[in-house]
Amino acid sequence: VGPAAFLIFVALTAYAMIRHHLLDMRFVVARSVAYILLLATLTLLYTLALYLLFNVFFITARLTVLQNVLFVGFSILIAFTLPPLRRFFERATDRIFFRDQYDPQRLLDRVTHIFANELKLVPLLDKFLKELTQDMRLTNAQLIVLDDGHVYGQAAHGRLPHGRLTGDSLFLLRHPFMVVEQLAAGDLRQSLTELDIQVVMQLRAHGELVGYLVLGDKQAGTPYANQDLAVLEIMRNELAVAIANAKAYDEIATFNVTLQERIRDATKRLKAANRNLRALDKTKDEFISMASHQLGTPLTAITGYLVMALDSDKHNMTKDQREFVSYALEAAEKMVYMAGDMLNVSRLNSGRFMIQRQPTELAGIVEQEVHQLQPAAQRKGLSLTLELPGHPVPANLDESKTRQVIMNFIDNALYYTQKGGVHVKLSTGPGNEATLTVTDTGIGVPEAEKPKLFAKFYRADNAKSVRPDGTGLGLYLAKRVIEDQGGRLIFASEEGKGSTFGFTLPT
Repeated sequence: VGPAAFLIFVALTAYAMIRHHLLDMRFVVARSVAYILLLATLTLLYTLALYLLFNVFFITARLTVLQNVLFVGFSILIAFTLPPLRRFFERATDRIFFRDQYDPQRLLDRVTHIFANELKLVPLLDKFLKELTQDMRLTNAQLIVLDDGHVYGQAAHGRLPHGRLTGDSLFLLRHPFMVVEQLAAGDLRQSLTELDIQVVMQLRAHGELVGYLVLGDKQAGTPYANQDLAVLEIMRNELAVAIANAKAYDEIATFNVTLQERIRDATKRLKAANRNLRALDKTKDEFISMASHQLGTPLTAITGYLVMALDSDKHNMTKDQREFVSYALEAAEKMVYMAGDMLNVSRLNSGRFMIQRQPTELAGIVEQEVHQLQPAAQRKGLSLTLELPGHPVPANLDESKTRQVIMNFIDNALYYTQKGGVHVKLSTGPGNEATLTVTDTGIGVPEAEKPKLFAKFYRADNAKSVRPDGTGLGLYLAKRVIEDQGGRLIFASEEGKGSTFGFTLPT
């Protein structure tokens, strides 16, 4: 059995060298086999060529000049075929002895390119695992991404005999870098082997555990060489940072999607609320319009009878009685103006506020309004003076609405002035403009509240304390009436020293 045993020993030794890297002689054996095959092939071809030449073409044993030329030609041909044959046999032997061979630098370059160009987490994991398993010729590879110790995402490539790792199996991956073949025999090595796991790497970025890289067997069945482990160690930190960045990008993208959804929901709610508000506003305008219109008739009757009572000589009223009736008339007139203001605001909102121009003498209107408010100024002990130009001031305007603006300016000036007086001035300029100013020595307007003074329903705080029953509509309507007639408002004020309200209108 000696010769047979020797042959068995040689066969087993050769298998150990090829399969398990015995003595690390794969390169020597592979190249030796390649050259032996190359020489055998060349020898066979050369011998066959000579045999054919001598036995088929040349019967005589004597070599002629032509034979020598042919021999040289065959030698040259064989020399030219040597490199291609050598490369062919090297590739054939490499497929047997170096089935797991790859270019480390090429793998690192391609992986770095993936890390630099892929921002999203799932494509990053898939592309990396595909490149790694193809180049290193692995049966499978897995990436588990963590967030606060919980599985955030997972990807795998290749054949997974036992499926993806679950949360219950992650406790096995407790070491920073594990090569299963190098572990001592025990439960941990047995459990990892049963799961077809050969290499485990923890991935840390900025001191935080972001995940695990888990690799299975090589396709050739060979163990992981030092070169493989060195390549994995090099790409380990880059992979961890790339995963952390991709996870942050995904979280931002998810937050943006959530934020957009919330904005859309909020916009829908706001639109619905706006529709409801418009409906309520319309209802309010209709109510104000109806109430103002309905109040107009009884208020007109009240003011009419009160005026008749004051002007009639048929009643023998005492001084106090006439004073009481005057107070009632003044309050009734204010209610008429207030109802008119609310009615005009309702018309503005519904688009029914129309300016009806007609030729009007402006100086007469101003004089009438000042005369009508003189009793109110006298009751408060204030002076109400009027300065008019020495000629008529004709203008094409809406008399009723302009008269209401003038009355509003003078009435406000009297109401918010405690001492001193109010001066009303009407003048004309060279540009065919009439200018009216009402200047008082009242409470003035605070600087911070001036920009909002002409807004609907807005009143300054100091005005509220002096006149709690105001509506905040007079100045708003005045602005619309003057601007709709092609004019502009005049306003200047200093808190505690007084105000000037007025307008200019084309004549």
